[in-house]
Amino acid sequence: MGRRPHYRPRAHGGGDAPPKVEHTEWSDTHGVIRFARGKCTMQATQNTLTLRAEAADEDNLRIVQDGIARRLETMGRRDQLTVTWQRPEAAQPEPGHGAAGPRT
Repeated sequence: MGRRPHYRPRAHGGGDAPPKVEHTEWSDTHGVIRFARGKCTMQATQNTLTLRAEAADEDNLRIVQDGIARRLETMGRRDQLTVTWQRPEAAQPEPGHGAAGPRT
């Protein structure tokens, strides 16, 4: 974990506590965790768990991502589970329209 540039060791006394969970909902293949600082949507298939982290700003997004990754990697340590976050590709505007879409 020390190789990851965004990793911060947990401080004694809970100084770097995971984000507070406010609400959860789930089914066999889909789930949502709402945190005080953002949310995580999960979609499971037979071989893959896809996570989508969202937050109002970069700092809160990093906190949500770090908390989720830390917990999943701890649970999956025996299987060498790792979490890799990727930014979604920027949406491409439709031909003939600007990035904000058509004007009326």
